[in-house]
Amino acid sequence: MTWGSLADAAASRLATYQRQFAAVPGVPASSQPAWTGDAWVPSAPTPAPLWQPPAAPLPPVPAPAAWQPPAAPLPSVPAPAAWQPPAAPLPPVPVPAAWQPPAAPPPPAPVPAAWQAPAAPPPPAPVPAAWQPAVAPLPPVPAPAAWQSPAATPGAWQLPDLPLAQALPPAAAQPVAPPPAAPAPRPQPQPATRPAGPLAVGPLASLTWQHAVDVVRSRGGTVFRNGQPTVLAIRTGNRPTKGWEDHFVVLKPNGEMRVFSGTTRPSTRSTSGSAMLVPGSYAMTPRWRDAKWRNAFIVRDLDGDMTVAVARDRNRDGRYTGAEVTSPSTSSLIRLHPGSASGGPSSSGCLNVRDYDAFIRYMGGANVRFELTLVEG
Repeated sequence: MTWGSLADAAASRLATYQRQFAAVPGVPASSQPAWTGDAWVPSAPTPAPLWQPPAAPLPPVPAPAAWQPPAAPLPSVPAPAAWQPPAAPLPPVPVPAAWQPPAAPPPPAPVPAAWQAPAAPPPPAPVPAAWQPAVAPLPPVPAPAAWQSPAATPGAWQLPDLPLAQALPPAAAQPVAPPPAAPAPRPQPQPATRPAGPLAVGPLASLTWQHAVDVVRSRGGTVFRNGQPTVLAIRTGNRPTKGWEDHFVVLKPNGEMRVFSGTTRPSTRSTSGSAMLVPGSYAMTPRWRDAKWRNAFIVRDLDGDMTVAVARDRNRDGRYTGAEVTSPSTSSLIRLHPGSASGGPSSSGCLNVRDYDAFIRYMGGANVRFELTLVEG
């Protein structure tokens, strides 16, 4: 390479650098290329800081319209009419007349005459003559010799100066209390009486309460035992029957009487001879748990034994003769109960009442215990 070519190359490079690194408006001198003697070396531009203050202060940012202060103060909101203070104080609420204080205290209520204090205390009641005190006080009774206080010298008992009879006051001067009144006797059940012979019942239409009571007593019965009713059962025949041909007369202690239809005879026949209760007086006790008949009563003798005498139709001829009645056998199955569901009697030796519910009510309930006297009318 010749010196001429070198000079041309240098000039060409200098022109290139001058074109590249010409002064740019706004670029500081420190950022212009520098000649080091051998070549142009561009200077690294110094970046402007991000937080340099601006050449002029920024204009204020206007506040959003939503929270800008108003141009003028807002008017005051008027208070609602419901709680606005009144223009004038409210008048006082009048007190209801029912509990207003009275203008004057009420006068005191008059005291009823029945318990008013008397104007003057009542005079003392006179003392009965039987226990009035004596006109003069009684003289002191000296102690008997057995309990006389000892004399001044101990060890001996002093005897009274006067006899004991003279020392005591006369009996007439002592108060005497009236004897206590004897208690009134309690009414007892009227005992059974046995007249010379049994009374006849007579026609049922003319039967009275007193006559029925006398019939029960004449047959050895006791009326109204323990205050309970007594039943007079009247048998009108001596043959088995399927009808309501006998009568049960209920007698009460207050004089009431009512007659119920029934039967005291069997309504069926048995191969051993149907049983029929013989006339007499019997104790009737309730049987609460009878499996067949509700509110049934057990027929017992007056000693409480449920084995009672019955007549049996031994020859099964359909009637009970005198010999069969006076020579009876016994049974422990005789009851008093209602009839069958079909409305007729149901008995092979028991007693049936037709209107059984009414009979129970009139007797005073299913738990009553009473005495029944059976007669032949």
